[in-house]
Amino acid sequence: MSVRAEAIITAGLRPELFSGPGVLSKSKTLAFAALAILILAGFTFRVSGLSAEGLSEDELNKLSAVADYRAHGLTGANGEHPLLMKALQAGSIIFTEKWNNSSFVATHPSEYIPPETALRLPGALLGAFTALLIYLLAAELFGPEVALIAAALAVSVPPRVRIAIPIRTTGLPPQLLER
Repeated sequence: MSVRAEAIITAGLRPELFSGPGVLSKSKTLAFAALAILILAGFTFRVSGLSAEGLSEDELNKLSAVADYRAHGLTGANGEHPLLMKALQAGSIIFTEKWNNSSFVATHPSEYIPPETALRLPGALLGAFTALLIYLLAAELFGPEVALIAAALAVSVPPRVRIAIPIRTTGLPPQLLER
């Protein structure tokens, strides 16, 4: 009794479905430039208004972990959050405190960086780079043109970042809080 195996065809195994290489397949420089613009746009979307909301309970815990790191060094005492993220947040807060105490900020008070922004900045930076990860994954599976569209869609969703803050603090979506 012989069993016949049937091949499963995916998009990556059937290049004849596509008429030919697209513009991005021919020019890696164009793909790199478009991806860099998308990452920059994603970072800009995520950074704008970072301090519009106060700190949530979870962020207050991260802030206390950062204070503990500053007092005792990077220890595993607070295992609630990933060590790398807390270390990045500690570095961000230390940098912004030095920035805020600089003579430049003293003469230009509009350049002051609030602690909320300092605490959320590493997450915004890493969140912007998710467009790169999405691009690399989609480029491997579907090609660079589709990957660029996927990265653009990932960059255009940052409002979900702001929606998560009121939900964590109140349990309600912001649409219900505005009414």
